[in-house]
Order: sequence, then C-alpha cells, then structure tokens
Amino acid sequence: MHMLVMARLLRISHFNDDIPYRDYEKLRLTVISILVDLIRRSRGTCITFTGKKIAILAGLSPQPVLLTVVKSILEELRRERLISRYSRSSHGIKYIITRDSPLWQVVKSGDFEKYTCLFNETLCVIISDLVKKRSES
Repeated sequence: MHMLVMARLLRISHFNDDIPYRDYEKLRLTVISILVDLIRRSRGTCITFTGKKIAILAGLSPQPVLLTVVKSILEELRRERLISRYSRSSHGIKYIITRDSPLWQVVKSGDFEKYTCLFNETLCVIISDLVKKRSES
C-alpha cells in the first residue's frame, strides 16, 4: 500500500512540472495560433469550435481546469469582438468566426503573412494592431 501511495505522489509531482496553464501568456498565444491555423485552412466562410477542440488541436489534455482557462481566453477574444458565441448547451459553448470578423479578414487577406517570421510573443500584439488598423479604415 505504501508503494502505491509513493507511485501516485511521483506521478502527481511529475505532472506538476509540466502544467500547460502555468504560463497564461504562452497558452493564450497557443490558442490564438490554433485559431489562425483553423482560419487559414478553412474553405468556407466560417469556422466553429469549442474550447475542448482548441485544447485537443493544441495537443493538450482536455482537463476541466485547462478547459476553463481556454474558455477564459476565448471569452476575452469574444469581448474584443474577434470571435462570437454560436450556441450554448449542456456540453458547453460553441464559438464561431465568420468572414466578417476582423481576425478572419486579417488572416485571409495575407496581411498576417508578413509577420510570421517574428517571435510568437508578439503574435497577440500584431493581431491587435492589424485589427485596429482595419477597423479605423
């Protein structure tokens, strides 16, 4: 019994060394880069997704704590009017990005391609700046 407890403690401590939501900014950049990739690969005029789909596409485990953080990031993007809520059910919230979204327009127009050589840390700033420029014009 003592060995079982030790094995569980070792697994928990090993897991804590690699908690993906420890660095919020890194997770935020990951979520935005997944959204940019979904928009790039889309063939239609909109994409729909859930927080769980974003987590899985990012290669993260869909744990409830992690999904809560991803939802927080998506809600932040929704407040900035880059994405919208599509539906809400007992399974969670489904989000949508349409071709009318400033984020969609920036990614599809090719303006975003100029900046792909820059570091990922600047990804959010670049998107915000491009969206502001487009909304002003």
